[in-house]
Amino acid sequence: MQNMQRFFVQSTEQISIDIVTHSIGYYITDTQNGSIISRQDVTDRFGIFDEKLLNLFGDDGVVFENHDDARKVALSLKNSI
Repeated sequence: MQNMQRFFVQSTEQISIDIVTHSIGYYITDTQNGSIISRQDVTDRFGIFDEKLLNLFGDDGVVFENHDDARKVALSLKNSI
């Protein structure tokens, strides 16, 4: 149950991440270390290589256009640990 709320989907309109990207949409944060999850993190840190899932990320590799896409990736991350 420790990982239940480890990954949070947030909107760039609520909390800007200009230091990482200027894209607008949704992103995933890892509450364990405070980091913003990128496409590269999904493969390198979590060992997920599902192209369908990785293609949900926007061009910058951080922000998702749709909230549901970000939720799908966050759920996959939760299930991988």
